[in-house]
Amino acid sequence: MEISSDKIPGKPTETVNPDCASVSVLFHSRHGIQRRGIGGGGLFIPILTIVAGLDLKIASGFSAFMVTGGSIANVNYNLRAKSDRFGHQRKALIDYDITLLSEPCVTGRVLTIKTWTQQTFKH
Repeated sequence: MEISSDKIPGKPTETVNPDCASVSVLFHSRHGIQRRGIGGGGLFIPILTIVAGLDLKIASGFSAFMVTGGSIANVNYNLRAKSDRFGHQRKALIDYDITLLSEPCVTGRVLTIKTWTQQTFKH
């Protein structure tokens, strides 16, 4: 009597769907990354290429989309969050004075780089 290999007890007969596995891994990695405040593109692209089997070009597009969505969610949360670290006052987590001071510097840097590249790489 011959025993077929697909009826051996304890042997898995079905494989895990790569879409379900990649969604689960991405969800849990996003949760850990979001708490630490880092983007996560360096982690999302390997997961999307290896686990989900996507092309590198498509995986990088999805990764950028996921990082943007995560940052929007973090800002949305932190706009409403308050902290008790500063004594009895419930202060906001975002310091708007520093934000107002640093925004002109960021805008000036972007404009400076844009004009420098236009002047340097003229054809």
